[in-house]
Amino acid sequence: MADSLSQAGLNVVLLDRRHLGRGSTAASTALLQYDIDTPLHQLRETFGKAKADRAYQLGIEAIEAIEQISRGTSNGFHRRPSLYVARDEAAAVSLKEEFDARRDAGLAVEWLAAEAVREEYGFDVCAAIRSAVAGEVDPFRLTQTLLSRSMERGVQIFDRTEVAEIDESDGVVTVRCESGHFVRARWIVHATGYEAVETLPRRIVSLHSTFAMISEPIRSSVLTWWDQALVWEYADPYHYARWVDDRIVYGGGDVSFRNAAARDRLIEKKTAELQAAFGIISVPKVHF
Repeated sequence: MADSLSQAGLNVVLLDRRHLGRGSTAASTALLQYDIDTPLHQLRETFGKAKADRAYQLGIEAIEAIEQISRGTSNGFHRRPSLYVARDEAAAVSLKEEFDARRDAGLAVEWLAAEAVREEYGFDVCAAIRSAVAGEVDPFRLTQTLLSRSMERGVQIFDRTEVAEIDESDGVVTVRCESGHFVRARWIVHATGYEAVETLPRRIVSLHSTFAMISEPIRSSVLTWWDQALVWEYADPYHYARWVDDRIVYGGGDVSFRNAAARDRLIEKKTAELQAAFGIISVPKVHF
């Protein structure tokens, strides 16, 4: 947001309660996919074909924009295909509807039956959609790149600065910080992620915790997963997997969030569940 606004010529101040790039940024799974959590064929039923198709197209444009930003940097951006897998026959039937909707929308997709997925990837699933457009990036380094570029345009950045109060009474926004300092501005943008629950006037947020693990180094020749596709499951909640150099990140198993202590007590149990769920990928002697 700071990068875009400063590029448009605005005078921008950015406040972050943590170190820059921490919080949900550093915890991102970094799977860049145009897919939204709601499948396209269901989104069409809610918003109509034109708006639903445009929502998915915007995802493609976002990946292309991140690729453009990352050129000449060390952000770890790579184009990857994406594999959307159905574990059982019921999911495969619905996934076929999704495939037909995506093909109708002009998206570059390919249908893979169970045998094709097993032969090309070694995954034991019923069917999959392979999408040509997806990618991965290092979110922390991408954030630092954007912030550095913003500072060159004059953006003032203050991390470890917590906002205590926001006053919009006189047509001018006054942001008061815990430190006693304040910022006066014409507009304020709340880019708070999951912490939006603290400031939204209505209870419309349902928070969840997700879990992820990473393997020890694996020789890529052990797998038929040769294209390093981003893999995720047609389910709710779903599991996902991707390569990071010579390791595999696998995650999912979302649960309702109550507090950090309760979440952390689940880590050992969730690790065992993820390892069991990882069985959709036939990988010998993979350690986590």
